[in-house]
Amino acid sequence: MKRLIVSFFTIALLCGPAGAFAAGSGLEGEYIESGVENSTLTITADHWTLGGTMKMDYTYTAKKTGENTYELELKTVNRYMKGMDMKAVVRKEGTTLFANSNGAGEVKWEKKK
Repeated sequence: MKRLIVSFFTIALLCGPAGAFAAGSGLEGEYIESGVENSTLTITADHWTLGGTMKMDYTYTAKKTGENTYELELKTVNRYMKGMDMKAVVRKEGTTLFANSNGAGEVKWEKKK
């Protein structure tokens, strides 16, 4: 029994702030892409949803890599978009997110008021 408790404690330490997580990442909220009409990003504890012309829904895990930077692994939820998984680097400055998905360039997202 003591070994089991120690194992759970070890796993909790490894998955702590420096490990991968989704719930409570600090990124949650509703955002609007700066300068683009009808382009939204909604981040919940376990989903990253891009809205606009076409809705894309992903589950994600985030790894905190700095004081305000994260590496995300996004897995598509839509079975028809299978294989369109992404990696993103996200930087949060106040209420603004800067996201760079698959190295395609940084996109600025501003939190909805």
